[in-house]
Amino acid sequence: ENKMVEYDKSIINFFPQIYHMDWLRYGISKETLEKYHIGWYDYRQQITIPVFGEQGQLYGYRVRNMRDTECGKYMPLELLNGISYKFPTNQIFYGINYNKQEIIRTKSVILVEGEKTVLKADTWFGQKNICLAMFGSNLGKIRVKQLLQMNVENIYIALDSDFTEIDSDEFKIFEKKVMKMYELLKPYFNVWCIYNNLGFKNCYKFSITDYTREQFNMLWKSKEQIK
Repeated sequence: ENKMVEYDKSIINFFPQIYHMDWLRYGISKETLEKYHIGWYDYRQQITIPVFGEQGQLYGYRVRNMRDTECGKYMPLELLNGISYKFPTNQIFYGINYNKQEIIRTKSVILVEGEKTVLKADTWFGQKNICLAMFGSNLGKIRVKQLLQMNVENIYIALDSDFTEIDSDEFKIFEKKVMKMYELLKPYFNVWCIYNNLGFKNCYKFSITDYTREQFNMLWKSKEQIK
């Protein structure tokens, strides 16, 4: 288990709160972007995403490359002087500092892959947001422990829909990912899966906030309990 390092928060002021049109068009509000301290690293054309712990400690920084995506869309922030803000992504949830109270209150959490989904869910649900992002689709034991510490009872797995048809090999891979998470969660929680089981078209690789709000509500209603 790698130790989480706490970084100096003054770095946040280094990135102006300039918001990329892509994210505004996607439907994330300025209020949400401001709340989550999303910034802009002009020199590298990157959206900057600070990652906070439960008490608001700065545990890392990620960036979304808007120009040079050769090394991937998302990566740890690295400054010109070589300082990197990387962190063990399997030890922390994105959004926990803001959504913890509501998760404790409702004893429920929606687990998603990326930060962008948490941000759009904040725009949709405000104080009632119970989304946490895993920086991918691996949950791991450390984070299961964190969910137990918050006395969570209900978990909604909402991974990106990396499939077009339900009777495809892609769907089998998707199912495997979900079941891998379920194996870790099953001893302690009630678990549901939210995915495109209604056959919405052109939704390849969609996260749950890529759908319209109306479609999301329909998918929420048709979520399936895993037993």
